[in-house]
Amino acid sequence: MDFWNALGLFLTFVGTAIACYQAYKAKCYRDEIQSDRHKLVLIELVPIAKRSREECKKITTPVSKPMRGVDPQKVIDAIKRLTEKLTEFQLRLGNDYELNCSANKINMLVSEYTSETNMDKRHAVADQIYQELNSVIRMLTSKIDLSV
Repeated sequence: MDFWNALGLFLTFVGTAIACYQAYKAKCYRDEIQSDRHKLVLIELVPIAKRSREECKKITTPVSKPMRGVDPQKVIDAIKRLTEKLTEFQLRLGNDYELNCSANKINMLVSEYTSETNMDKRHAVADQIYQELNSVIRMLTSKIDLSV
């Protein structure tokens, strides 16, 4: 009977070791999948941010003459799309403090831009929005580079 008890104990240890190894492999796969999803979200956000920045360029301080035929509301909508995406993917990005602060700052600047009536001040606010969009793009690309 002692032999069978020892054999049962040995098989239990082997089964436990196999189960622990499989759990470790499953955790590694889960972490890899989460990392890939994080990268995909970042890669998805970069073109949206670049498009928003290009749109914002239309309402910034003009060098010679203001651009004709530009609808500021379309530009604001493009910028709001970016901030909505940033808040939508907030959990997937791991509640990134810098990106959240930038999104909030952009939202405040957009509301300031829409409420402003003086064109010179509007252009100054648009310049601030443009700079903040540049910092968002810089943060996103650096996070992509770090995750690769």
